[in-house]
Amino acid sequence: MLFLTLAEARSVLGRWRRDYNQVRPHSALSNRTPEEFHAHHLALAVTNDQGHKTSPGLSL
Repeated sequence: MLFLTLAEARSVLGRWRRDYNQVRPHSALSNRTPEEFHAHHLALAVTNDQGHKTSPGLSL
């Protein structure tokens, strides 16, 4: 695709980015959008004994 102006490129790419991250489910993410997948993993975050949030399965 050829963009005629920088404004047109920003507009088209902004719509594509929104669709990719917020609308279109991804099979690699259990048929969730990247935004839903991220929110799901934030909800799974647990507080360790020092009060820091960590994701399950990650060691710091």
